Amino acid sequence: MIVFDPKDERFKTPFGSVRQEEEIAMDIHVSGRLGAFKVSLLLYKDGEFEPEIYPMRFKGHEGLMEVYSLKFSVEEEGLYWYRFGFSSLEGERNIGRGQGQKAFLDSDLCWQLTVYEKGFETPEWIKGGIMYQIFPDRFFRSSNYDPVIREDSYLREDWGGIPAYIRPEDGSVPNNDFFGGNLRGIIEKLDHLKSLNVNCIYLNPIFEAASNHKYDTGDYEKIDPVFGDEDIFKELCREAEKKGIKVILDGVFSHTGADSRYFNKNGRYPDEGAYQSKESKYYSWYDFGKWPESYRGWWGIDTLPEVNEEEPSYLEYITGKNGILSKWISAGAAGYRLDVADELPDVFLDKLRERVKDTDPEAFIIGEVWEDASNKISYGRRRRYLLGKQLDSVMNYVFREGIINFVKYGDSSGLAERVESVVRNYPPQVLNCLMNILGTHDTARALTEIGSIEKLKCAALIQYFLPGVPCIYYGDETGMTGGGDPYCRGCYPWGSENEDLIEFYRTLGKIRTENKDVLKDGKYFTNYVNQDIICYKRTNLSGSIFVIVKVSEGCAVLSPEDMGIDFSEGRKIVDMIDGHVIDGDIILNGIAGKVFRSEVRDNDEK
Repeated sequence: MIVFDPKDERFKTPFGSVRQEEEIAMDIHVSGRLGAFKVSLLLYKDGEFEPEIYPMRFKGHEGLMEVYSLKFSVEEEGLYWYRFGFSSLEGERNIGRGQGQKAFLDSDLCWQLTVYEKGFETPEWIKGGIMYQIFPDRFFRSSNYDPVIREDSYLREDWGGIPAYIRPEDGSVPNNDFFGGNLRGIIEKLDHLKSLNVNCIYLNPIFEAASNHKYDTGDYEKIDPVFGDEDIFKELCREAEKKGIKVILDGVFSHTGADSRYFNKNGRYPDEGAYQSKESKYYSWYDFGKWPESYRGWWGIDTLPEVNEEEPSYLEYITGKNGILSKWISAGAAGYRLDVADELPDVFLDKLRERVKDTDPEAFIIGEVWEDASNKISYGRRRRYLLGKQLDSVMNYVFREGIINFVKYGDSSGLAERVESVVRNYPPQVLNCLMNILGTHDTARALTEIGSIEKLKCAALIQYFLPGVPCIYYGDETGMTGGGDPYCRGCYPWGSENEDLIEFYRTLGKIRTENKDVLKDGKYFTNYVNQDIICYKRTNLSGSIFVIVKVSEGCAVLSPEDMGIDFSEGRKIVDMIDGHVIDGDIILNGIAGKVFRSEVRDNDEK
């Protein structure tokens, strides 16, 4: 019998990822009956086949188990894998990762070890906060701004109507219907966001472009006049800041629009674009097969020509000292969400981080990555997003899938496994500012996915207290529905909101803000799973937060021991939603969720 569990600090400290040159302690327990005489740690740098071998010393006995121990450090940041070598009278064997992440004899699978740069820091202001994503055309149409609509687009007067999905004979989707949401509309609704305890707005693209979604950038230097102008953007950032809210922008740097000043396929702009002349200063930004009609488009879409992100003049234009990144941070933006980050090469991300942080060290850089970003492979290359030289954090689709599967199907173990994997693999400073989502402009609406308000509340409760930062997709707090793009991009239903659901989100926001001391960096532990029930804990020196969610009908009675809640002398457990003090079993009737905090009892309560 061999026992090793990286989730248990008796076997490995520190938990999870480690800092470059940080001391790591590992213990492994081996049954004395196996006759071991040599145990070693085998550490593989990602992509290398020969391990570095660290002999482990015999430490002593725990019962019938022999304990082998090691302290070591890793000098170079990167992704590593490890297992154990085991020698006995029966010969050489390997001990690797098996089911449940515990040691398993003769397995060739390895545990992951993320080693991040020792100086890696992420912005403190976002930790413990709440994000809010806005698709600008569909949030609020202020009467104090008249949108400027292109001749090939149209302004709709049916706010709340179904977004158009039209495919002309050429198969394109023009996305040229506008409802008139604008930046002044966001300014006028800042009090709504403040009531939700939001401290960060993430805006979908606002730069000049032909479509309503603006992912086909026409001019990085100009706010689209359908939304406003640079002065209004600066005003939005100032007014938001007064309420403790920062604004981050969508950075779309893997492609531009064909109808742009850079490519200029439609001849809209006065300067020669790459489509019009090989002498254009933008020609080298793009890859042409046979110029001008044959060129590389993003996912083959000819309205979105891909750029060469490593081309020196493009790099300078975006990441240079006087480039696009610095321009908008200087105008008031607090950072960027990077569209399709896995399609941006390392050299571009390296320079992007350098420029953003030089302009504002507290600016936030978050990438669109749908998988585990710590070990992601894209286009045949292992990525290094989270090691300290590129992203601060990522959009957390991993948690999203786990939460939705749990509330829909009762898969509590699947949720726990997803959360625990990310907690182990991500650096803590990344983990604490993950963008935790239930829905975005690229997915069906959360309520449409989940199917009921009761289960949506359960999902939101889980979302709000996991490691990272919850992000509300505009209107989810009022029960908006909609399938995939473009139907998830409907208009916010001002005047016909689900007030009960909004109040629930406000309550979650209030609890989260009042318990920021724990939630900004509290460690995560799964305390209890039972198919349709999950209980987890967040804890640090400030206290402990317990979350329990049940997603089935009927009644369940759980003891404090089941959930790992400590009722030791001098402590009390307070229901954060209704304020009741809990002294015994917890009863959950039907689909329900609760959040508790462990507190020191007042003297008169003892």
